Amino acid sequence: MSNIVIFLDQEANRADIVLRLQKVTQKSLSDIRSSLSNNTPVIEVELFKGDYDSHAKMLRAVMSCMDELSLGSRIYELPENETMETCAFVDKCEITPTVLENILSEADEELDRQFGE
Repeated sequence: MSNIVIFLDQEANRADIVLRLQKVTQKSLSDIRSSLSNNTPVIEVELFKGDYDSHAKMLRAVMSCMDELSLGSRIYELPENETMETCAFVDKCEITPTVLENILSEADEELDRQFGE
């Protein structure tokens, strides 16, 4: 499983929070506002496709914002090539921020092991 999807509660639709999210996600302000207003994911990323380091860094930054600002969220880890719309068991895919941090930490350790660092 490697698709990480994060929804933030409507309370995150404050200007200061949207600006902070824009800095860490590099998404446009209008995309972030639209996601928050329409209850669609603020983050959807295939963790192990492409640049893992930048994906992990961005996810950690978003989680840090969520923690510092006490933002309500729902986080999902979906099977590869699945989306919220296509996953038949999406209700069983919800995870906590702690579980996401553990996924990232284990992936970091495995990559370090593979590259001999």
